[in-house]
Amino acid sequence: MVPRSFRLRRLAVAGAIGVVSIAPLSASGGESVVLSLVDRASGLAVSRADVWIEPSRTRIAVRSDGTFVIPRADLPSAGCRIRIAAEGFDARSVECPGTSDGAIDVALSRRLLRTQESLTVSAQRSEAAPFDLPVSTAVIGADELERTLPRTTPEALMQTPGVWVQKTNHGGGAPFVRGLVGNQVLILVDGVRLNNATVRYGPNQYLATVDPGQIERIEVLRGGGGSVRHGSDALGGVINIVTRRPQFAAGGTSLEARASGRVVNEGMERSGRVDVSAASPRLALAAGVANRDYGDLRAGGSLGVEAPSGYRETNGDAVLVAQLAPRLRATASYQHVHQFDVPRFDQVAQRGFARYSFDPQVRQLGAAELDWRGRGGWLQAATVRGSWHRSRERRERQTRGSAIAISEEDRVTTTGVTLQAQSATWRAWSLRYGADVYADDVRSRRDDLNTTTGATIARRGLYPDRASAIATGAFATAALDAGRTSVDLGIRATRMRLDARDATFGELTPVSRAVVGHGAAAFALTPGLRVYGSVSQGFRAPNLDDVSTLGLFDSGIEVPSPGLQPERSLALEAGAKWRSAAGFAAASVWRSGLSHLIDRVRSRIGGADVLDGQRVYQRQNVGDATVHGFEVEGEHRLRGGLSGFAWAAYARGQQTTVDQPMRRIPPLNGAAGLRWTGRRLAADVQARVAAAQRRLAQGDRDDHRIAPGGTPGWTTVGGGAAFQLTPVVRLVGGVENLFDRAYRVHGSGIDGYGRHVWLGLHVTTAGRRQHAIRPTTAPAR
Repeated sequence: MVPRSFRLRRLAVAGAIGVVSIAPLSASGGESVVLSLVDRASGLAVSRADVWIEPSRTRIAVRSDGTFVIPRADLPSAGCRIRIAAEGFDARSVECPGTSDGAIDVALSRRLLRTQESLTVSAQRSEAAPFDLPVSTAVIGADELERTLPRTTPEALMQTPGVWVQKTNHGGGAPFVRGLVGNQVLILVDGVRLNNATVRYGPNQYLATVDPGQIERIEVLRGGGGSVRHGSDALGGVINIVTRRPQFAAGGTSLEARASGRVVNEGMERSGRVDVSAASPRLALAAGVANRDYGDLRAGGSLGVEAPSGYRETNGDAVLVAQLAPRLRATASYQHVHQFDVPRFDQVAQRGFARYSFDPQVRQLGAAELDWRGRGGWLQAATVRGSWHRSRERRERQTRGSAIAISEEDRVTTTGVTLQAQSATWRAWSLRYGADVYADDVRSRRDDLNTTTGATIARRGLYPDRASAIATGAFATAALDAGRTSVDLGIRATRMRLDARDATFGELTPVSRAVVGHGAAAFALTPGLRVYGSVSQGFRAPNLDDVSTLGLFDSGIEVPSPGLQPERSLALEAGAKWRSAAGFAAASVWRSGLSHLIDRVRSRIGGADVLDGQRVYQRQNVGDATVHGFEVEGEHRLRGGLSGFAWAAYARGQQTTVDQPMRRIPPLNGAAGLRWTGRRLAADVQARVAAAQRRLAQGDRDDHRIAPGGTPGWTTVGGGAAFQLTPVVRLVGGVENLFDRAYRVHGSGIDGYGRHVWLGLHVTTAGRRQHAIRPTTAPAR
């Protein structure tokens, strides 16, 4: 029998102690209960919290005034507990209410340590606290996003342990996870795949088309397990972008507005965003617009301004949520991002182009979702989601001294349907299962304009026009939560078919199939110490970019590659997680064995190894490879509001078949610093460090972005602060690269920022408390 004290501590998520009282909502005639979350120190509402009911795992939404309503019909008759996990506060575990009177208040005290205990859904396709998961995860919460006001979504990940962000251009940013990048890392937006059939091999810019101003949190799953739950491409890990959702009003109609802005010295940035929302008890609508003007980047030391690198961006999004029935909720959303004239500085500076730019880069996402929650039985919950995703990318380039201006454009429309269901807990086991279908339609063209004569020649685009792909999959997972032991098992079957017809290379219609599994287990040695291990299979089906590309890349020109097999992986991981009132720490060691690895190799076309003046490359399954490494992170409270933190990550990749390093492997890197948290002011200072990377594959040596002999190591120092000026106004700012060091992130096509100062402002109408804190009637548990 597990001691009661151990069970309660295991349920708590991390932070300082709060006081809870629960009572019926009189306006609902006793049919609902309501709780209100309040910051004990400042008296402000705590609206960013995760609330769910155990054991049904029913999720409850928190409104902007810190209140949330639970229909009594959602509360099981026995064995019921309510869990509350608020970012930066202690999570609470309380018994479900019986019949009591009075107001409902939750007074929470600020936690000094920034343990990442927001719920994550990317790891298990359901809500779970990272500490409880037998895998390596990280969560970038809303409070951190507001405090740092990242320029782009990729830059929001730069301080995340185990994630290395390479920037081919100032408008890009590709996350490396466990040494892998591009179409070997799966990116989701609200659970919808951002990866489509043309996501490029190696670094790409697609994550930068997600507006950071609309994000509620970013979830990172490092390592295995992602392929079972989400399908192809999750060899290195999964990054799930969760955007903000409006919440229902307690009664009547509520209107709210918020605005934020950021400026960087030397004209490097001027950006702003405005959001408005309206809500009633059964309907909520939110919409936002943003305009961002990014000037040319000024690099460190004597490197100076790197032009052209600046660009403009406009974004808009809207979300509508409707409570159709007590247990049925519908959500509809739309996102639109438009980037204007995003240049490739490296191509202009190093490869002889007078112009090389993405103009425009556009992404649109529409989604509709129905979510049903039951009271028990075999079917506990079910969700069906339909999505429509379109990307438009036009590349404009012209070589110096040439009269030919080339314009390539690709439009990819992806239609998706996903279904997921969850069974009620049975003997500590819970089951989730589902299926998904994604279909891609590709329009691709190229026009060569003679700027002297005005004549235009239409040529084949990067991909065969009207190429298509369809991927179908089904999965099932089972999770056991039995006292000190938790187990996670899963299996998925996937099929992907490509259809591309080329006048020169004929029909390209490969079919890929894969069945993969995942198993992980964790054991709590003490309430604050967990050890875990996992074994995971992964796969990546060759996509249209692998099979049918005909066009330029950074080192030459690529021709189509029929006959490719799927990449596969077997990932092993072992780790430990520890936490207490004084700090937290996590460490893991991992190894991924890759088979049928796809890479570019020198090739020939028509007997020649040069085409249009460029070296010819083709993709092949080059054999097997291994990537292994470690990750460590921790934070410790020193005294008062002061704490110290540090993290480090290392990866080493080797192509075992040809006995040479894998391409683009990040060097040993990490960070260390101090953080202070007060009642109204939070500040931090840190040093970011990267070792030199001298282990280069032949592809690295051919890459103009990597210096001969490798990339030197570097260290930068910076800091930031956030001050709550009033309940509705928050000032943020910071200085980066304080000593103005010249450096480049390994594999990037543009150098790192020089010394710069940034300032930001948040203004909102949703920060004030709506009622006073009344004496509580229930003891803290």
